[in-house]
Amino acid sequence: MKSEFVGLITGGRWHLEAYQILKKNKKKIIVFDDSKNFYLKKFLKKTDAIFKIAEIKKIKKSLNNNIFFWSPINDYGSLIADRFNHPTYKNKIRTPINLKKINKEIIKKKLLLKRIKVPKKIKPEEYGLLKKIDGSGSREIYLTKKNKKNFIKEEYIKGIEISVETISYNYNHTIIATSLRILANYKSAECILLLEMKKNYDSILYKKIKKILDALNIINGACHIELILNDKNELIPIDCNLRAGGSAISSIFLKKVIKINLLELDYLSLTGERPLRIGKLNGYGAIFYYSSINKKIKKNKLSKNCYHENLKGNDTKNKNNDLGRKSLIIIENSKKEKFFKEFKKYIKEDNYNLIIKNWQLLNNLLF
Repeated sequence: MKSEFVGLITGGRWHLEAYQILKKNKKKIIVFDDSKNFYLKKFLKKTDAIFKIAEIKKIKKSLNNNIFFWSPINDYGSLIADRFNHPTYKNKIRTPINLKKINKEIIKKKLLLKRIKVPKKIKPEEYGLLKKIDGSGSREIYLTKKNKKNFIKEEYIKGIEISVETISYNYNHTIIATSLRILANYKSAECILLLEMKKNYDSILYKKIKKILDALNIINGACHIELILNDKNELIPIDCNLRAGGSAISSIFLKKVIKINLLELDYLSLTGERPLRIGKLNGYGAIFYYSSINKKIKKNKLSKNCYHENLKGNDTKNKNNDLGRKSLIIIENSKKEKFFKEFKKYIKEDNYNLIIKNWQLLNNLLF
């Protein structure tokens, strides 16, 4: 399937890399975003058209359906893209469930239908996780006794949290990366540490992920799945995102550490323009968000193989030469010993031994 025009439905910081992929493939880009000053806007060329999401139907009609819609890292955008690509491009969508009503509760029901254990729904007065029914990622999730309209309440499961990045093509699923999520609180990761990848289709992890993706009828594209390993060594999915991982994971982290451009794989798997070529899935890497970074480390003390970015979109300078309130750091090394020597500098010392223990446990158990 080849379309001269691509409608890029954006939202947030992480669609710049998607835009660059389309430019590299010489596509005529039409950007759809409802925000007045969206991040990508300052990088656009004069030839790139911009419209509101509500105008998609009109633009599609004016181009006689000769436009493919793509939104790799935005939940709502991914849903909209599937709905407007179907039926013009038939099976070139992520999942048919995007064509109907979809939210966190519906996803849970689809998993339960395939006998996949998920967090239990609890009574309104009980203490647990309150999640917005159509929320995205870790946004609007609260550990509380309170209740809200259009929220669901479920049990809070203690354990080791992991995230899994996948790519699918014509119902065939591949795990691209699996990471230990080191949490800042009950919902948000302050550090993501890549696990050692082994291609093992009989592994506990692969069987679980395949079962989840099949339950959600995933045909093509990237997905980001978060799970908890509980005290019974059960892997329980706590969040299934029908799009690639955000917060620099897909757009920067995986490219730098395992040399995989997941966003390009996402585009190619959806369009079928070229065959997917997935190379070696190995490498050692971690991404740190500001809350976990050792505050004494200055920008001029970062090692040469470190990547630093201010999440406001530029590497702002300041008198103290510190890392900035909205920073992230990516470290990577092909050698295990060298990587962990560097990793130890950036993590809080009290947490290091427990992190290494959990990392080793996951590597031994999951693969």
